[in-house]
Amino acid sequence: MPRAMPPLPTAEKAPHWLAALRAKNAWRQSHTALDADGQVVTPVFPWVRSTGSEEQPTDLSFLRFVEWLGEQYGSRVALADYSRVKFAGYGANPDAPPDITTYVELTELILRRAAWLQSESLGPWQRIALCLPNSREVLALQYAAWTIGALVIPVNMAQQDRARALLRSADYRRIFVDREPTAFAAEFGVDPARIVDVRSDRFQEAVAAQPTTITPERPPAFDDPVLVLSTSGTTGRPKGAMLSAAGLLTGSLVLQEGFALAADDRFLMVNPLYHINSIAFSLALFGMGARVAVPPFGFHWDVAVRDRITTSSMVQRHLTPVLDPVSPGDQRNAALFQRLRESGTLKWIAVGSGPLAPEVQERLLDLGLLVLFRWGMSENHLGSTNMRPGHPLDYYRSRLSSTGPTNRYLNLLVLDDEGRPHRTGRGRLVQRGNILVAYDRPEDNEGVFAGGYHDTGDIAEITAEGHVYIVGRSKETIIRSGENIYPQEVDNFLMKHPAIIFAQAVGFPDPDHSEEVGAFAVVSPDTVLPEREVQTYVAELGSQQRPKHLVLLSPDAEQRFFRYTGPGKAQRWYHQRLFWQMYCLDRAVPLLVQDGLLPEGTQGCAVPHGSGIGLLLLLPNEAAPATGDIPEQLAPYLARACRLPDVEHRRWLAARDCTLDDLLPSRVHTVTLQANDVPRIAALNRAQIYERFWPAAEIE
Repeated sequence: MPRAMPPLPTAEKAPHWLAALRAKNAWRQSHTALDADGQVVTPVFPWVRSTGSEEQPTDLSFLRFVEWLGEQYGSRVALADYSRVKFAGYGANPDAPPDITTYVELTELILRRAAWLQSESLGPWQRIALCLPNSREVLALQYAAWTIGALVIPVNMAQQDRARALLRSADYRRIFVDREPTAFAAEFGVDPARIVDVRSDRFQEAVAAQPTTITPERPPAFDDPVLVLSTSGTTGRPKGAMLSAAGLLTGSLVLQEGFALAADDRFLMVNPLYHINSIAFSLALFGMGARVAVPPFGFHWDVAVRDRITTSSMVQRHLTPVLDPVSPGDQRNAALFQRLRESGTLKWIAVGSGPLAPEVQERLLDLGLLVLFRWGMSENHLGSTNMRPGHPLDYYRSRLSSTGPTNRYLNLLVLDDEGRPHRTGRGRLVQRGNILVAYDRPEDNEGVFAGGYHDTGDIAEITAEGHVYIVGRSKETIIRSGENIYPQEVDNFLMKHPAIIFAQAVGFPDPDHSEEVGAFAVVSPDTVLPEREVQTYVAELGSQQRPKHLVLLSPDAEQRFFRYTGPGKAQRWYHQRLFWQMYCLDRAVPLLVQDGLLPEGTQGCAVPHGSGIGLLLLLPNEAAPATGDIPEQLAPYLARACRLPDVEHRRWLAARDCTLDDLLPSRVHTVTLQANDVPRIAALNRAQIYERFWPAAEIE
């Protein structure tokens, strides 16, 4: 509970820039979906009732949806919250029951919190931040705020620098946490008077004392924003996508129809509730009267078996560890995954929020697991395209990588190089219909709705069958000598190699071709795979697509070194910077040898060390030691190694929020090779060299 504060205004108005944007013809066109006959498509919600008022003929509000859930589904179980259950590994009781919430109870929880928010003088357009892990409380607070029209901003607390910046960027009337408020305020630089600890007896008693019926003092408009989601930022600075209750509930209709959701479904919530995935699927499942299971972080397979789940939505990173288990934890989860499949309850798993390699999809289909690949984004409430259930497995095998057809509430087209729209073909994917209201900074909306469409930022191919295949992100496209190269296609080719369990291609600057192709590849730990073998393999891609520089990693290094969004999408833009650092360090070593700063015959390679990059120098047997302070001497050699003009290089680095000094290694380790080490080096990849020659005590 917050301390006493000055009275806050009951409500705030929409910003002037948003009203001006919504008045534009292009904005209105981009928010209108048309059917095949050119007629406007309007959603029909089962929970809407007539008000008998000429001014408002129907009760179209999120409040009505919440009330309807309790009326329609009563004592059915809505939530099985395992978030407080301590599974094996925590040394506690893994058999403790989850917190069960019926639909009547869920409605009451939401309405009591909505009443409490109103009693705290919150209303439309006022912001609250949710700094909480997945739980029943997050859902209840989120829906309560939407009921009164407040703006919810979920915060990813795993990325603390970004969370700190987000919490300082706006006037949050309340910040909900699950820790001591004073310590939180000091750490994140926010007003402690506005922080609410949801675990506290004071907060729980205050909401329990509220009524279970509310009348918003100023009923929010159904199409006004109630949620601001920070986009993943895979291509740079994240933006805040403003979503309305109307858009979210229309998106729930799309998921209900597209995945044939049913009242007897038991859905496993794996992705975080600061991401559109779990937000959208929860709404859709509640609308059907289904059961949603909320696991504690990292124990989703335990809950999947315990709760006999039938459906889930995941990303590829949740599935590859159970197909190729490495650690003891992976092996335990693989056994649980097998138990789940053998139980016969699992109908399908939707996979999206990032690429799905065809090889991974095919392996899962070979296990008899129906994998429904989908495409969606915060900007369209996740209600976009997906493979439909109900076909034989061969149907899906013949359409690997297809994200399925679109839906009635969203029109998709591709733009060719001249900007002309087409219903089929390859090009920039644009959409209109059930999309975001706007981005929350006026400057981020410049040109976003031009031509009556919203540019998704993706490159896609739409077939004559109407299926959508995502080729890659337009801003991640590598342009080599004027030819477009899509990193995802290189990723997929690398992952066909039996020893490579994950791959990510990136572009790096090159003075001869403008950009070149590089790639990270994560190698199975029980395989000896030298880089020259991978270079031979990728030669099949041809001179344009073939990665010219490879970095082979161990699974352990990948887990420490790679950065992922909350749902598990690899951050290609960030990894591009890391790749460039390793590339420049690799190329700097021969230059140091050439200038006599390192002995003749010295080999060197950049290696993941901890959460940064180290430089391993391998000196030939009986060589004289290196002269001078290598880290201090590296900077000018890194500049030479990149082969770019200084101004151009600095501009490239600045666009990725770094400087030349950021390319320096966190640690340099020098090893003098023994005579028998030299022939072995050629057979080892970078990950194996690190494990063989870096001091074991320093390996993290």
